[in-house]
Amino acid sequence: MKYDSIRTKIYNYLYICILVSIANKISFNMKYLLHIIAVILCINLYTEYSFAVTGGDSIEFGVNSVELYRERPEDWRRSIDAMERHGVRLLRLTLRSNNGVVPQIVRYASSHGIRTLIVVPTGLPQFYQASAKRRLGTNIYWASYPLSEIDLDKFKSFWLAHLAEMKAAGATAFAYEIGNEINGPGFNGDFPVGAGAHESDAAACDLGARCAPIAKGFAKYVALLRLVRETEGLRPSLLTAAGLAAIGSGWAQSSHGYFFSARSTLKALRRLGVSAYVDAYAVHRYVNVGGAHGAAAERMAGRQLSEAVRDCAAASGKPCWLTEWGVRAKSVGCADDPERDALLAASIQALRTTAAPYAFYFDWDQNPTLSLYRCGHLVSPAAASMWKAPQ
Repeated sequence: MKYDSIRTKIYNYLYICILVSIANKISFNMKYLLHIIAVILCINLYTEYSFAVTGGDSIEFGVNSVELYRERPEDWRRSIDAMERHGVRLLRLTLRSNNGVVPQIVRYASSHGIRTLIVVPTGLPQFYQASAKRRLGTNIYWASYPLSEIDLDKFKSFWLAHLAEMKAAGATAFAYEIGNEINGPGFNGDFPVGAGAHESDAAACDLGARCAPIAKGFAKYVALLRLVRETEGLRPSLLTAAGLAAIGSGWAQSSHGYFFSARSTLKALRRLGVSAYVDAYAVHRYVNVGGAHGAAAERMAGRQLSEAVRDCAAASGKPCWLTEWGVRAKSVGCADDPERDALLAASIQALRTTAAPYAFYFDWDQNPTLSLYRCGHLVSPAAASMWKAPQ
């Protein structure tokens, strides 16, 4: 456990006070001994506190390859083989249809020592009635179904069929993440797009007529998680809530997309009772240093990621997974640019000081500017520090 109980810390403090009090009333030799014991307890208390704040170096890094299911079997096997060679032991993958491919990938990855986190998007067409309409898309945001109109029965049929496929294939997911960035317009059509967009607080919705559908969608989402949790066949897989978009300053306005902040959305979901059904919450954060360079940019990158994890953990009261994070490269060739590599190194170092148990980089080899693996090798020297390659 990363955190000792508050009671233990209070007891340690009281022990120190008692020892010092006793020491002031007895012989010099005994006083000297008790002071030494008190100092040792102080060091222990400080160490425990520091570990709780920083999180320690126990984070496990994984990668996203969310569209691996689209590739030919020989290609996704090649990708997984490359992950194994470089020491990757966690993979995040999307489930979009029950055609038998995802269970095959999960089983193959497992045979190579790689555990899989499966994301089930809530915006799949098969979860909605024919009468449901997508909110129009933009050049940045896809057209998206409103979460408030999701059909729980349709989702349940899909979910049960998936579990049956997994069982038939002898495959077991490490965890499931239900939904993706439901606090913004990219994956939840209840959120509008357009001029004047901004990030707001879920507890003080200022989106007029859109507030009621958003609240209805969140309530349905809680019912969805309850359905998943209570379905026989989920265990031993873990269950995490949707990774929420922790956007940087100004992104909502520049992208013309309305958001609820990740922190306020987590609090809203907790008030609706989500914590009873999930093992963890999740957040997404992409590094954006604007025009900064050098050490200033590296500090900014580390701060953005560590703050996203810290805010998520504080708001959720449960472990917080960073299921998407990334640093864009200026070069898409076979060698990484030094500036991006430096930002990656700073980001990795910062994440090692957080309380996040897992962080999944986006992505392995599918996104031209974010990928780590190109031309048959890791293009970033810093990236290799996330994993220990097999000897």
